[in-house]
Amino acid sequence: KFLKLAKEASDKGNARQAASYRGQAELIKMTEPIVIRALKKLDPSAKPIVTKVMILKDNDAGISGRNPMRQHSALEQVRHMNPETYARFLMLADAIISGRFKTFATDTLMFRARDYEGTQSSLKENTIHALKVLKTACKNGSLKFDLTMKFDSRGEHVAEAPPACE
Repeated sequence: KFLKLAKEASDKGNARQAASYRGQAELIKMTEPIVIRALKKLDPSAKPIVTKVMILKDNDAGISGRNPMRQHSALEQVRHMNPETYARFLMLADAIISGRFKTFATDTLMFRARDYEGTQSSLKENTIHALKVLKTACKNGSLKFDLTMKFDSRGEHVAEAPPACE
């Protein structure tokens, strides 16, 4: 719809409006039917559920001293990941480890200094652990970067290049 409106605006010489419509079209990457068709092609036995919004909530981010994810080595079992998620995690980990994230964490997220760093279960220590686990899995090839949600207009999955491990 927006691409049609963009063409009409362009034909009328209204470049600004055409650009606005193209921008709106870009925001709408895929529709639910396209996603479901594509997922069915990847796994015909799948019963896909498409979520429009998902909220993940962790009240203590593993800093309470008891981190079930770490106790069960859950991160060590991860074998598939979105390449963009991995790249963004590397950037976040760098900000946490370098301390650039500390002011935000303490002022906005209400972390205490010891929640951020200095204890075995602090955000910084958990991040260092996660970084080591994911980088090792990336380097040894056990982490596959195949969880992408990019599909062409026919619903065919579009593979992305894997990110650099570092």
